[in-house]
Amino acid sequence: MKKLNSIVITIILVVLASPLEASFLRHNLGEQKNFMNKQWSKNRNGFFEGWYHRLIDRKNKTSVVVITTAYNTRGVTKPGIKNGYVSIIIKKEGKTPILHQKNFDEVYLSNSGDLGYELLIPNIGHVNNRELDIRLEGTHVTSTWSKEDRIPWPATRVSGVTTPAGMAARFKIFPTHWHVNDMGGKARYKIYSPKHALDIESTATFHHEKNWGKVFPHYWYWLDVMDKEQKVYISGAGGKIKLLGLNIPAFLLAIRTPVGVIRVSPLNKRSHYKIESNNCTQLKITGADKNLTFELSLRDEPKNFFNLLIPTDKGYIPGALESMTARAALKIWKRSILGKKTFLGSYDVDQSALEFGNEAYNCEAK
Repeated sequence: MKKLNSIVITIILVVLASPLEASFLRHNLGEQKNFMNKQWSKNRNGFFEGWYHRLIDRKNKTSVVVITTAYNTRGVTKPGIKNGYVSIIIKKEGKTPILHQKNFDEVYLSNSGDLGYELLIPNIGHVNNRELDIRLEGTHVTSTWSKEDRIPWPATRVSGVTTPAGMAARFKIFPTHWHVNDMGGKARYKIYSPKHALDIESTATFHHEKNWGKVFPHYWYWLDVMDKEQKVYISGAGGKIKLLGLNIPAFLLAIRTPVGVIRVSPLNKRSHYKIESNNCTQLKITGADKNLTFELSLRDEPKNFFNLLIPTDKGYIPGALESMTARAALKIWKRSILGKKTFLGSYDVDQSALEFGNEAYNCEAK
């Protein structure tokens, strides 16, 4: 089986690396200003889209997450998509965490030009590429951000495109896609919740991403790290992808630090990684990219993880554990041609996010 997996991966990489395809893709990807504009087709079955927004306001000691999804198992009927989901998670220091989540019978997608495909949830609100406005169970969260004030995913040298998959973002063979629009930056936001005695208007560090595809992932890890000095940003997602009947391990990771940028991907031949997880509370990744090696670990107490819903053919069911208060520890070394390692720096970041999803969520069985 390992040999077959290797053969499949090699075939895919050869196709992706061919000069003709690379040239063609580079041209088209360069013209695509925002990957979040183009995902939806009315003839797709089992199609989903998911928006994830995370805000860290260290001045007010508050973290906010807004998740919205659209999922359809019977084919999309324009303009509506049945099965929608919204969650608001708020963690303010010294207060009990707040979790609102609800699924809906129908949500709508609207092409908003430069705003990308906007998700509209009747009586709840909307999200797009420039703003979110969501009201759920008495809690109202709004946020706006500028495309000029953002930290994008580091572009690959070949494609020059700031998206995790690089050139592979154009290949329809992949059942799931992930695009990080903002690894960090600034956003204005407001929270108003009389029930929870919250009334905040401030500026926060901001993360904004989206995933979409023909099927929802069946096994994944996910992480997001943004430090208070605005110098360290880490985004990562992956696990196992079902492709051509095989479970293929895959992980995409970007690390931005003052001492260098690390980008791990199956298409980056100079990178590699190893993942270790423990009981859905800890994740450790070791690896290298070019002449930089790293060790990244995230952990939190079990009591700090939220149980979130995920879309399935049977509807939205509990299927992911997520923490907003994980502590991330990163160490980076520089490796010489002779293999000698020189320590470059270490970073310790609080209020990091860590998630275990679907089959990776069933920790007790592992």
